[in-house]
Amino acid sequence: MMGIEFLYNRLDTKAPMNYYSGGPKSGTFDAGINNFMLGVNRYFVSNDKVEGFGGLLVGITSFKIGTATATKFGYGFRLGANVWATPKVGLKFQAQLMSASQAVGGGFYLGTGGAGAGVSSYSSFYQFGLGGGLVFKLGQ
Repeated sequence: MMGIEFLYNRLDTKAPMNYYSGGPKSGTFDAGINNFMLGVNRYFVSNDKVEGFGGLLVGITSFKIGTATATKFGYGFRLGANVWATPKVGLKFQAQLMSASQAVGGGFYLGTGGAGAGVSSYSSFYQFGLGGGLVFKLGQ
């Protein structure tokens, strides 16, 4: 009913940018994104042929644009289904969304209404993927 996995995902692209460095400039830079994630999946068996799943991924995301690099906390979510052709071999279909926290902030407050603390983060980077592959059932 549960599964764990390690996921490595890489994306290489070109990034056209307008920037300011002693005046307005523009250029196209090589960009790369590496995701190193540990995932936990929960499987929902509906019959012998199809099992749905949902999962959570956490890890690190490394960005490189030109010569600049940054490493951030990465996270993701996924939904999908395994369709079994035989009791041991099947096809996997999935959709996943990965992101990385660009900034994290926190605060503490104390007043007449009580006390509390909060932490928040934001991201403007989202990577959506549709995928599939072969899946094998070990044991059993």
